[in-house]
Amino acid sequence: MKETNAATCVGNKVDKIINIVKPTGLESNANFALNSYPNPAHDRVQFDIPNQVNGSMTLVLTDMIGRQVTRKVFKTQEDASFSVSDLPSGMYLVSLETTAGTYRVKLEVLKQ
Repeated sequence: MKETNAATCVGNKVDKIINIVKPTGLESNANFALNSYPNPAHDRVQFDIPNQVNGSMTLVLTDMIGRQVTRKVFKTQEDASFSVSDLPSGMYLVSLETTAGTYRVKLEVLKQ
């Protein structure tokens, strides 16, 4: 089949089918937001854990290509913070794994 564009050029028509798939594991919970501060972080980062999250949690920090940088297990009553002083500047993904689900937030580490 031939197709003519607005400039009267003739070319071959190509039909493409694009499937859009919803990614798994990225569910959101409207009642819960994982907040980190300061962001960007220089030395230490703190996370606000809402009261509705109970039990132990695992915090996993990965770089933007998916390599695990650090992993920390803590309880909601503990200080939800950790040092980023030994990390290079860059963007990271923080995942908080709880019994209620996994929550994610981007974190920027910026060395001064």
